[in-house]
Amino acid sequence: MDAALLASMLPIEAIKSADQSVTNSTTLTNDTELKLPVVSGATYRGELVLYYVAPTGNDLDYAWSVPTDSGGRRGMIGPDPTTGAVVDLSAMQSRVSGAFNTEFTLGGAGGSHKVAFERFLLVAGGDGNITLQFAENTAGAGTSATVLTNSHLVLKRVS
Repeated sequence: MDAALLASMLPIEAIKSADQSVTNSTTLTNDTELKLPVVSGATYRGELVLYYVAPTGNDLDYAWSVPTDSGGRRGMIGPDPTTGAVVDLSAMQSRVSGAFNTEFTLGGAGGSHKVAFERFLLVAGGDGNITLQFAENTAGAGTSATVLTNSHLVLKRVS
């Protein structure tokens, strides 16, 4: 192992400096800040802390844009969209997927601030970026799903 490879294995981080909203739309939109570069063939351990606001019933969907032929597994814990305005531990869900483009839905629960956590292992299929994408689960006139300041993404190359 040479010095350049060791340096590439230091964690890299993206921290959201401003809120970003998607209004009245179910089309996944790239987050402008929660993205990090990946190298073809490398394996990364990652973590997302997602602070967000979404109206009850409209909720928030999110997935990842990754280079073609990337693989791995991801798991999330966050507010369940089926619990209405309840905001406590009984209103949490966990989801696991082997596909980074699988949308996970997070509950709006009254429009108050929420947090969700995701951990993943990504094997990059090409050079490019891993980018958070998000939208409303159900579009509503005058409603928005918002990813909040201080949400953050951390990647650590492990091979």
